[in-house]
Amino acid sequence: MSSAINLSSDISEKKRIDSNSNDNCVDEAQDKKISDGNDGNDEADSDEDSWFCNFTPFRHSSPEATAWALDASTRGPLIMANIFIGKTLLGLAKIAADCDPLSEDPCSSKVYGFKPSSLLTIMITISGVINGCLMPIIGAIVDHTSWRHGVGLGSAVLLIFVNGAIAFISEANWFTMVILQIFGGFAYLTHAVVLFAYFSEISSDRYRIARLAASYNIKQYASSVLFLVLVTGISYVWGLGDVATVRISQGIVVATVMMLMIPAWIRLFKPRAALRTVPENQWLISTGFRKLAKTGYEIVVNHRALKLICCSLLCSEAAGNSFAQVAITFTDQTLRMDTTETGILMLIIFLSSIPGSKFATYITNTFNPLWSYMSGLFMFGSTTVLASIFVKDEADKIKFFLLSLSWGFAFGWIFPAQRTLWVMIIPKQQETEMMGIYICCGQVLLWLPPMIFTILNESGVDIRYGLFSQSVFYYLAILFLLSVGSFENALKETHGDSITDGGEDDI
Repeated sequence: MSSAINLSSDISEKKRIDSNSNDNCVDEAQDKKISDGNDGNDEADSDEDSWFCNFTPFRHSSPEATAWALDASTRGPLIMANIFIGKTLLGLAKIAADCDPLSEDPCSSKVYGFKPSSLLTIMITISGVINGCLMPIIGAIVDHTSWRHGVGLGSAVLLIFVNGAIAFISEANWFTMVILQIFGGFAYLTHAVVLFAYFSEISSDRYRIARLAASYNIKQYASSVLFLVLVTGISYVWGLGDVATVRISQGIVVATVMMLMIPAWIRLFKPRAALRTVPENQWLISTGFRKLAKTGYEIVVNHRALKLICCSLLCSEAAGNSFAQVAITFTDQTLRMDTTETGILMLIIFLSSIPGSKFATYITNTFNPLWSYMSGLFMFGSTTVLASIFVKDEADKIKFFLLSLSWGFAFGWIFPAQRTLWVMIIPKQQETEMMGIYICCGQVLLWLPPMIFTILNESGVDIRYGLFSQSVFYYLAILFLLSVGSFENALKETHGDSITDGGEDDI
């Protein structure tokens, strides 16, 4: 408990320093030189960027910290648009399979060899395999070339074209849109890999990084809520169908990316030189895989606590990243929810995630991020179990809405605690490399939970068992975290007796 008190006092002092430093975003950023010698914040840039850097809703203590906030706020609508797209694709697949929309029994007809209810989980399975295979290549480009900024900006532009094209979804081209949606998932992951490379360089102070992670999560959740309110409200007031709702949502997504994400990458994020050269006698494509294998081996051999945390991330992130698709399928098949009801459900989840993020910060500072992360996982997994047991048909919609409050709170709790734990536990001077491992852990097993759900669904098993299967991954994650032992010992294992960095410098 004494270490928790010391941790809280350190954080309080750092907050005081932060509050004083936030007054001059650009000037402070000019004082810091990036380790590769490219400060990216020269005087010529400062006048141009100061207005954007000090835009109050997104303002942080450096241009790139502000840029990260802008990007996080854009990713909320990008992710939430998948709810409306997924719901619409399910409906169009049912039409293509000649399913009876008035029948209370699940549709057993097939289209392209699978049940319509398996569509979303098949999509996330394919996406998980593709992303897992290609991600090390993107990581190699980030580390071994000067293309990082170009890839970040290019992927943002690509997201505009993909989401703009999906706005033209119809009964005639729905399967083309499925393929386009999978490709859009790869574009989004590419953008995320580049973005997290910048995240590890925003500050050398681990506590500031932890606070920024919570702040960015809240901004992302808040933008998600605003997006859901706007799209669901328009759909309800105008009585729009699924296809028309997708077109509205995609229009808003494209506008948001153009207004927030693109300016952030053009004006605030700066180019980087290559962090390292491609080793002799190696190709750039193979370098990412070699590096991933080498870092993974080092973690397994030399960092027991970090190894167990990675195993936990493999399980929890696999289930968490596929939760939306599983939930949409479950609500469609079991509860017969329409687009407006699905939007309201997700709105409840994200509204309750905001206090969850605040609560995560309190619990993390009062105890430690390891305990906080485990508690959030337990809450999410237990809520999933309760839903699979007590939600049986349309009469249980109210139960599902009430359970969504718990899901949302846990969702908001898990990710700030998870990222705080990660940035505090990783070895010093390896932040960029370890953020690559962090993203990798979220993708390696992404295909497994939806594949299990799909197999059960295609075998005619009650879809509630498919939902229940997702909870197993959360409990496995908790078991790995329990094996870590105490948080203090885990820190000492990685950093020795030094727990705080004492640095306050930002990019």
